[in-house]
Amino acid sequence: MANSIAINLLPKEVLTARSRSVKVTLAYKISIVLLIILAIVTSTILSVRFSQKIRLQQAQDQTKNLENKISALNQREQQLITIKQKLASIAQLTGGDKAEKELFDKMVSLVPPEMTITEAMVDPKGTMEISATTTSLPAIDTFIKAIEIQMKTSNMIQKLELESLSLDPSGDFKMLFKILPPGTA
Repeated sequence: MANSIAINLLPKEVLTARSRSVKVTLAYKISIVLLIILAIVTSTILSVRFSQKIRLQQAQDQTKNLENKISALNQREQQLITIKQKLASIAQLTGGDKAEKELFDKMVSLVPPEMTITEAMVDPKGTMEISATTTSLPAIDTFIKAIEIQMKTSNMIQKLELESLSLDPSGDFKMLFKILPPGTA
């Protein structure tokens, strides 16, 4: 028999309650699944945020470290520039031109004991100016003659000029000599 008739003897309220309970059970199951999915998504978001926070902190620490290193290197660079400038000044004052140094040494060796050099300068062209004082007129003559001998025997001096000669109230002679190297007029 293919056609069978089913008779439901349960009251209508029970059938309605059963269909509601099936619907409520389905809603509970869907709610539980949604809560589990929400918990998984929330934990994933929190773990990603936490790992990003750690990476961000590490990047900030590295940035601070690099800034400190750059600052230290800038200070060191300034110190090296200062040292380099000082070394250049020292080299210029001590090393300078060998011919200038020889001329200076030669002039100092020619100064008689009665004469005192108050100032000696050699400009970049090699011209030397010597300021000196003495109480003895023969000391001036001795110095000039020594330089004239050097003019004849060496090629370090082309010309000697007496720029000024004065007698101060204390009886000291003050003079300024200009010594020109070869090749200047």
